[in-house]
Amino acid sequence: MSPIKDESDFEDMMDDLELVPDEEEEEAAEVSEIYLPYDEGEELIISDEIEPEEPLPSVLFTGISRPKTDEEWFALLQNAQAEGIPTYSISETYQEGNLIRHPLFGLGVVTKVRTNRKMEVIFKDSEGNMVKKLMAMNIIPEQV
Repeated sequence: MSPIKDESDFEDMMDDLELVPDEEEEEAAEVSEIYLPYDEGEELIISDEIEPEEPLPSVLFTGISRPKTDEEWFALLQNAQAEGIPTYSISETYQEGNLIRHPLFGLGVVTKVRTNRKMEVIFKDSEGNMVKKLMAMNIIPEQV
């Protein structure tokens, strides 16, 4: 099965879902597992037991109001702790206020999520100046 590229691919995948009831509760028709066709006869099982993800570090926390200007975002970035900030990954999902470390641009803060695949990030360059970039997120590179 090829990667999902757009909303119609996702809808097609959802149409192909086969719901499988628990054996014990077959009469009640409760569903505990969903089976998806996956790569030449293999099955992908998605369980409803999801481990909570650890939240990404953020400059927005209780008592801090959302900044209205790029300069206010930059001020929060300058006061942020640099330790423990994850490296930016194009396949991750980010929210406003999340801190990221980019290999080229350095420490940054997500200032706006434009779409589910685009975000604005403000970085502090090597000279201490503010640099704003449009960056991608939620992109799964195709396996070749």
